Amino acid sequence: MNALAEQVRKYGLATAPGLVQGSALAELHREAEQLVGQFTGHGYRSDDYWSFERADAREQVLYRIHNLEQQGSTPINELFADGPLHELAGEVLGREIRPMVCAMIVKMPHHAARVPWHRDRTSVAPHTVINLSLFLDDSSFENGCIEYVPYSHLLPDDADVTAVEQQGPVEAAPARAGDVLVHDVRTVHASRTNSTDAFRRSIVIEFAPVDFDLPNT
Repeated sequence: MNALAEQVRKYGLATAPGLVQGSALAELHREAEQLVGQFTGHGYRSDDYWSFERADAREQVLYRIHNLEQQGSTPINELFADGPLHELAGEVLGREIRPMVCAMIVKMPHHAARVPWHRDRTSVAPHTVINLSLFLDDSSFENGCIEYVPYSHLLPDDADVTAVEQQGPVEAAPARAGDVLVHDVRTVHASRTNSTDAFRRSIVIEFAPVDFDLPNT
């Protein structure tokens, strides 16, 4: 088992720096701009575009885009089908894996809401299902990087996430564009608002073993 896989198993989260770079990252970045621009610049709406309304301005703020693997032949679709994230997920889980879902997390400049403390899934055992987040922009404390509680993926299914966060310790997980953050879906995590002028976008793909019947959330 490599060092990153050991970190994920021990702490519930680890970062693979600079996994996607150069033209591959640039193409993903361009597609992300187009997808977000459909919503912000052209008024496009669908069930796959999740947003909330700003109470002070009655303006819709985009925060997540789902089912990116269904977009057709695009860089994000190709990333979902095969590539460096698959190799990394296989190394972390130590098994043959398959991608399950693909989404983009969008932290809009100044208007992104905080994501409360939560666990992505508790219906699976630790070290079974992981999320890989490829950052298209730098992720910092100021623009809402992921924060998490180490070892929390090992807690019981019914653990109170608020109590877990309050007990801590809470660790921040900043990232650079091209980094991939790997976390066990059971890990307690959250993110703050984006108080900067810049986007914070990431592509998230969930991976599970090929022979695993993933329960519904």
